[in-house]
Amino acid sequence: MRLRLFPFAVIAACTIGLLLGLEAFLRVAGYQAQARYGPDPVLGWSLRPARDVNAAGVRDRRALIHKADGVYRIAVLGDGYTEAMDLPVTETWWRLLPGELERCGFQPGKQLEVLGFAVAGYSTAQKYVMLETRAMRYRPDLVVLQLGADDVRENSFALAARRDRPFFMLGPAGGLRFDESFATGPNFRSGL
Repeated sequence: MRLRLFPFAVIAACTIGLLLGLEAFLRVAGYQAQARYGPDPVLGWSLRPARDVNAAGVRDRRALIHKADGVYRIAVLGDGYTEAMDLPVTETWWRLLPGELERCGFQPGKQLEVLGFAVAGYSTAQKYVMLETRAMRYRPDLVVLQLGADDVRENSFALAARRDRPFFMLGPAGGLRFDESFATGPNFRSGL
């Protein structure tokens, strides 16, 4: 019985040794896995360009800012549920939305175009900032806001699990003021 286990043990030991050697080589060479998110001084964090993330940091195809005649454009804002990184982009609810709307007779004669501006973990304040700083450049005709169960907590500086994001705070006169002090904190760049 001991002789039969010997080849298996040698193969297992060689495989483990090879994997550890590869890991050590990659670390010495300075390779690091590409992080999905990077620090963003306006939004707190945003998606880094990758296979399914365009140069604007949005998980969508490259969209032209100029909207052609006959196009009805919808901007979708949300968090991880809408970002849906576990799904191919073509299977996200917002990418399937034009077909469903067309079946309902929504905007007949127009080409429906849906652009996804969702990022996991975003609070409502971040979604608003995303709308104002990025999504509105694409001149949407309609904006859809997906809310999550944790949005109330994430909008409160006192309750939020992460504070590396912008918040709206109550100002001295009772109005809202935009607080982006997170971007000047010592841990902002290293926190992701």
